[in-house]
Amino acid sequence: MWLQLIFEMHVLLRTSHQPSAETCSRQPQSTPESSTESRPRTKIATSRDLSVMAHASLTLLLLTALFSLALCTAEECDKVPFVPGHNLMGEGFDIVTLKRKGAYVVDVQTYMTPNGTCNTFQNPLQGNQLQKLPLSALDFRAFTNCRTDVYHSTQYSVSEVVSTVTSQDSSDWKLELSHEDVGGLEVGGTRSDLYNFASARMKEDKFTFSIHRSSCTHYRYRVSSTPPLSSEFRKDVLLLPSSYNSSSRVQYRRLINTYGTHYIRQANLGGQYRRLTAVRTCLSALNGFSTSQAHGCLSAGISLGLGKSRVGASFTRCSTLLQNNDAATSSSSGMQLHRSEVEGGQGWNGQFSLLSNDSRGYNTWLQTLKDHPDVVQYSLRLMSDLVPHPQKSMQVRAAIVDYLKENGISKNDKKPCGQNCCPKRAWSGVLTVTIVRAWGLKGDPTGRTEGYAKMWYGPHFRQTGWIRSNSPYWNAHTGQADSRLWWVFVWCAEHL
Repeated sequence: MWLQLIFEMHVLLRTSHQPSAETCSRQPQSTPESSTESRPRTKIATSRDLSVMAHASLTLLLLTALFSLALCTAEECDKVPFVPGHNLMGEGFDIVTLKRKGAYVVDVQTYMTPNGTCNTFQNPLQGNQLQKLPLSALDFRAFTNCRTDVYHSTQYSVSEVVSTVTSQDSSDWKLELSHEDVGGLEVGGTRSDLYNFASARMKEDKFTFSIHRSSCTHYRYRVSSTPPLSSEFRKDVLLLPSSYNSSSRVQYRRLINTYGTHYIRQANLGGQYRRLTAVRTCLSALNGFSTSQAHGCLSAGISLGLGKSRVGASFTRCSTLLQNNDAATSSSSGMQLHRSEVEGGQGWNGQFSLLSNDSRGYNTWLQTLKDHPDVVQYSLRLMSDLVPHPQKSMQVRAAIVDYLKENGISKNDKKPCGQNCCPKRAWSGVLTVTIVRAWGLKGDPTGRTEGYAKMWYGPHFRQTGWIRSNSPYWNAHTGQADSRLWWVFVWCAEHL
C-alpha cells in the first residue's frame, strides 16, 4: 500500500500545475521534527476500491510532508523567488539597542550549490509556490502558531522592563557570557527605544509599567553552525588589528557598530505587537486604582480592542483610567502613557481603541504576515563566534564585553514602596506647624504693637502669647494640621 501511495505521489508531482516544479527533483524532509509537524495523523484505509478522489486527497497531504523540498536546476532557481524572510537570518544584531544592524555576518544571498542546483521549498502558506533557500539556510518550516490571548506582565523598575523585553525577544543571548563578563549589570536592551521611554518616565514621576504582547509565527529556520560568511564581514575582520587595546579600540568598536554584538542563528518569523504602558502610581491611586487594578484594566482594554475578549461587568469602572480621565486632580499629564511596537506585516501602526472592539486594522495586519514576516523570536550567538581567526575571535569577544559593560545599568531587584508612598488625598497633607515670627506690624500708631497669632484647622484652634513688638518672635509649636483646613491670622490686641 505504501509503495502504491509513493508511486501515486510521483505521478501527482509530474502532473502538477506548478510550472517551476515540473523538473525539480523532490527530496524528503530529513529531520524527525518536520514529519511530526506536517504529517497528518490519518488512518490509511487498505480497501482496494478507494476512489480516485480519496487517493488524490491523501497523496496531497502526504506530499506536503514528504516532498516539500526539491533540487532545481540553475535556470529554474533563477526564476523562483526566495522564501519569505530569507534575509533575516545571519544578520548582525545589537543586544544593547535590540535592533538588527542591516549588515550581514552570514552570506544569505548565495543559493547555487557547486553542482549547479539549489534547494527549493513548496510553501503551503503561499499557494504552494516554489521558493528557493540560501545555501546557509537549514530546516525551513512553514506553520502557523498565533496566540489567541495577550501576554501581560507588570514591572516596577526600568531594569525589570528591559529584562522582560529582552527575554521575550531572545532567551539564549546570555549563554556565552559569564558573570565575570558583565557582573551584576543589566546589559540587554539598555539603549532600546522601550528603555528610553521607561527611563524618561521615571525621571518625571513615580511609575509602574505593564507590558502586553501578541504574536503570530508562520516560519522558522536556522543557519548552520559553520555557515558561509558574507564577503564584507570577512574583509572587515581581516582588516582588524591583531590585538585589542587602547590604540585599536576604535577599529574594534567600528566593527561592533556595523555588525552588532550577536548574529541571528535561528528565528521564528511572523509578526508581533508589543505595548509598554507607564502608569502614574500615585495619580492612579488618587483616582481609586491600585497597581494590580490598573494593570487589569489595561489588559481588559487591550484584549477588547484587539477582539480577543468581551467586556465584563466590572469594565465600566476601567473607562476612567483608559480614557485618562483624572477626576481627582484634573491633571493634564494623564494617568497612563504608552509606546507601541509593531514588527512584521504591513498597514497597521498599532493604534486602536481600548473601549470597544477595534480589531479591523489588527486582523488585516495579521493577514499580511505570511508575505511580509519579521523576526518574532531570536536565537542569538556572539558575533565573535564567526570570526575565522581564533586569536582575533578572542579579541573581538573582549571588545564586545567592554561595549556591553559601558552600556550596562544596575539591576534593581528591590521592589519600591509603590502606593504606600503616595498621598491619600489630592491637594492635602499633614503639616507640623511652628509659628516663628512676624515683622512690619503697625497695629499701634503711637507705640509698639501688642501682637499675637491665631491658627485654625477645621474645628481646631491655636493661639500664641502676646508680644509687644512690631517684629515679634513666638516660636510657638502648634502641632500637626491638615493643609486643606489650615488658616493663620496675625492680630493686634488693641483692635479686638
